[in-house]
Amino acid sequence: MYRFSLGSFLHVFRTNLANPTMGEKETWKIRLEKLKMGLLSRCFLHFGRSLFKVDRLSFAMYLVNCSGTKVWSKNTWDFFIGRGIGDITRKCTSIPEWIKNDSKNVFLRLNQNCPDIIMNMQIENKKWREWTMDIECENHFPRAINLSPIEKLLIIKTFRPDRLMIAMNKYCCNELSIDSIEAFDQRLNLIWDENKSSRQPFLLIAKGIDCFKEVQELAHKIVGRKRCVPNHFHMFMYF
Repeated sequence: MYRFSLGSFLHVFRTNLANPTMGEKETWKIRLEKLKMGLLSRCFLHFGRSLFKVDRLSFAMYLVNCSGTKVWSKNTWDFFIGRGIGDITRKCTSIPEWIKNDSKNVFLRLNQNCPDIIMNMQIENKKWREWTMDIECENHFPRAINLSPIEKLLIIKTFRPDRLMIAMNKYCCNELSIDSIEAFDQRLNLIWDENKSSRQPFLLIAKGIDCFKEVQELAHKIVGRKRCVPNHFHMFMYF
């Protein structure tokens, strides 16, 4: 459904390289890490504003997974997206009593695909019963148990799927160094300033949305009030 050109990516890549030069005490390793994280953030903010809202969180998750900044093993990623079904007929040594009936099958799949996570979370710890009843469980994991952000996501998916979308949003914001998955600066004058030297912006407008006034105000600013519609904007309407 979505297609982005190599030219668009190169534009973002060059913009990222134009960041301030290295500090006096900054090593090349630190500099490269900053550039890598900056590129991820810029890619999401640049391309994400062209996506429908329903697709932005999925795009953020795939961007983080494919970036190599954090290690998602094949098993953990497959389990997360629902491909790692596993053999749930293979019995776990024991299923703690705090695990609810509607979570048992998913727990068995997690145990089959990612046994290290079960070991790390200390499954018999009584604190997990309290955690499953916490309204904001994604923010209140047992303090004595050291878990990675990826492990926390998989645990929420297994035992508190009702909080998974919120947890994913928080995870992506942290990994991409952004404030929000949904907050995009869509002001046309900024989009115009970013792109006028190299390409023509396209506006894809959903049914029921009228941005003529905003386009007209931008046209007045750029070419004057005598010309009502800016020549360099092209608009398409979805029906």
